[in-house]
Amino acid sequence: MTTREIIIILLLFLLSINISLFSSVSVPKYVFAFYYPWYGPGIHWPEGRTDTPILGEYDSWDPKIIEQHLIWAEKAGIDVFICSWWGRSDYTDEAFSIVLAQIEKLDSKVKICPYIEQVNGDDSAVEEIEYILKNYGYSKAFFKLENKPVIFVYSRAMKQANWQAVKNRIKGEIILIADGKTNSNAFEGIHEYNPARLVDANNLSMIKAYYEGLVSFCRVNNKICALTVIPGYDDSHIRRPKPLIVDRMGTKLYSTLWKYAINSNPNWIIITSFNEWHEGSEIEPSEEYGDTYINLTKEYSLKFKETK
Repeated sequence: MTTREIIIILLLFLLSINISLFSSVSVPKYVFAFYYPWYGPGIHWPEGRTDTPILGEYDSWDPKIIEQHLIWAEKAGIDVFICSWWGRSDYTDEAFSIVLAQIEKLDSKVKICPYIEQVNGDDSAVEEIEYILKNYGYSKAFFKLENKPVIFVYSRAMKQANWQAVKNRIKGEIILIADGKTNSNAFEGIHEYNPARLVDANNLSMIKAYYEGLVSFCRVNNKICALTVIPGYDDSHIRRPKPLIVDRMGTKLYSTLWKYAINSNPNWIIITSFNEWHEGSEIEPSEEYGDTYINLTKEYSLKFKETK
């Protein structure tokens, strides 16, 4: 064998071990939305909100409310709710089970998966994930890729455990999606919960460059790429020491971010948020905007899914 042949074989070998887990797996173009199941009588609503839901200050445990949310989500082309989840003993865990059951009952096209907001070290992370898999992972309403349950991890929780060690201890296969750039093998994908700080109303090309950069980073590091779009953001009503406000500019911001995201050609697009009323990032119908954002989401979801 010649030196040239040896070099070619070596290069092919190196290329083969750098092929993504998903090189042989189809990753459909899905649209996600962050979903908050933490509202109830006297729960969360008193903390403040930017806009007013047309359903009033509803109860997230109410099956009729969940049904309406699913109807709107289907209309908008949303495939998956990423459901805020704070642990086994939290209000959101019970809510997650109720939403899951309602999706099953209605045979909704919308699926859900959890957004792990916090953990308390490696042992806690392992226990929480194994609890999720045991109690919910079997459900047809739980979002899976290639039959592997998908779980998103918030930036705070990412700092609270060694996720490679956690992943190695989990019984069964899962897919973890990280909040923020990482080349850790523990995570098969990357998203960013809220790009609000990258939005400059006078120079929206900054977010365009960010989207393109994240897609490039994910391709180099063999990760699923999920780009996040927002309609606007305003946390000035929840007593933040330094409020952040990103004006909706009518619907210009939302439309522009969708166009930039679609043109960047990610695997997935995420909406922050369906119903984070405290931070004014909701697209759920409101007294202020009606169903404008549901209709816009439908339009752009279709365009995104039509791209190759």
